[in-house]
Amino acid sequence: MVEEKVAVLDLGTNSYHLLIAKVEPHGFEELVKRKEFVRMGAGGLTVIDEEKFSRAMNTLGRFKKLMDEYGVTRSKVYATEGMRKASNSQDFINEIKKLFNFDIEIIDGLREAELIYKGVREAVPLNGQKKLLMDIGGGSCEFIIANDEEIFWKNSFPIGAAVLKNKFHDYPEAIFPPDYKNLVNFLDVHLQELWQAIAEHKPKALVGASGSFMSLVNLQRSINTLYPIMEEKSELVNLSGFKHAHLLMLKSTLDERLSIPDLESARAPMMPVATTLISLVLSKLPKIRSITVSHYAMKEGMMAEMAKELEFTF
Repeated sequence: MVEEKVAVLDLGTNSYHLLIAKVEPHGFEELVKRKEFVRMGAGGLTVIDEEKFSRAMNTLGRFKKLMDEYGVTRSKVYATEGMRKASNSQDFINEIKKLFNFDIEIIDGLREAELIYKGVREAVPLNGQKKLLMDIGGGSCEFIIANDEEIFWKNSFPIGAAVLKNKFHDYPEAIFPPDYKNLVNFLDVHLQELWQAIAEHKPKALVGASGSFMSLVNLQRSINTLYPIMEEKSELVNLSGFKHAHLLMLKSTLDERLSIPDLESARAPMMPVATTLISLVLSKLPKIRSITVSHYAMKEGMMAEMAKELEFTF
């Protein structure tokens, strides 16, 4: 068989992701993985302005150069909430096609949730027990209740970290108590479908996928909260460590968060709202004592699908 190199691009609201892999008879070998913060949700999702356009094009130009250097012969490009909401997304897509010959497919939230599930399944042993999978993006947040064989429930909510930050904590000081209260009330109201699904399916574990959850791992590493490393593709955050990190995020100013080693500067503004969302979800799962953090998310799900299409195992 002729060796083939493939790429997947996940164009999110807060960050763009590139994964390049080599197709072999036994599956895929990851060659390169890149993430760049583009902040397409800065100031809102209604329009892609010139500044956002420039950031996106510069990032995609670097991704295209890497793809050419690695000799990529096949690729898929998916866009999510930031592109779903922007009024001029089609003009943006047309320009990307013209400059880089990328065919972008805008996917809905349920399709995004399905891909996240397929990615997490490659990193975390889901086994037969129902688990709640959670991915906090910039524009939306996906929840999936599943085991290793099937999805029992899934949904996507337009309450990503950039959206929540813009609405409730768009200032450098520590979050003010009234804003925190309004944030919690807002989330509680908008996640009623999730609360009902949790009550019905009773998931036994929480798995966080990539993004804000990896920032949580890095944050705990910085503040010396001990947690065991599970496997190469996943890690475990204990509940007491999470509570400590969450309290730190609520009490800290933006400058203080930016000074924390290993906490990505682009995520620092959004961590208070992200940990608040995680905390609220955990309050509905009182028996859970830890969070499994998957290194894999949507882009790995995209790659897993490509593997299946090519009749290989990821």
